[in-house]
Amino acid sequence: KDSSGPIVILDRLADPGNVGTIIRSCYGLGVSAMIFITGGCDIWSPKVVRSSMGLSLNRNMPLLELTWSQTNSCISKYRDRIFSKEGSNTEKELQILLADGEDNNLSYESVDFTIPTVLVIGSEATGVSNEARSLRGVVSNIRIPMVRQLESFNAAMAGSIILAEAARQRRVDAKK
Repeated sequence: KDSSGPIVILDRLADPGNVGTIIRSCYGLGVSAMIFITGGCDIWSPKVVRSSMGLSLNRNMPLLELTWSQTNSCISKYRDRIFSKEGSNTEKELQILLADGEDNNLSYESVDFTIPTVLVIGSEATGVSNEARSLRGVVSNIRIPMVRQLESFNAAMAGSIILAEAARQRRVDAKK
């Protein structure tokens, strides 16, 4: 089990309002760190800073702007740190969750968020990239089941819903 929150990767999100909103949600819901893949919006733009309510400037949750190559290296170091801390071998894999919303995917409600997790939220226009799909780990595509017919939630809303469930599970697990 992992007591720290997940790492969130924003895979080239373009809308500054979405980026700022997801920064706020990540901070409030206990995310350990955020990685912004280069090619998305400027994470230091005034609109992102405003919509994050200034939390993008807070250093309690690292915000890293990285290429996919740098991200793979970062995730590898995270994997080694988490699993060596647990006293187990480093051959275990991280749980990599791709929020892509396809109907045939695993519902986010059935995911165990108490284990080390990386959540990838894809771009509003193109979804999760091939680079995200090739991350080393146990990769699962997840979705949010909807009651009514709707194409999708926006990236910030979907990320917030999934992260709220992750935070709930970690709170319940901590009480055991």
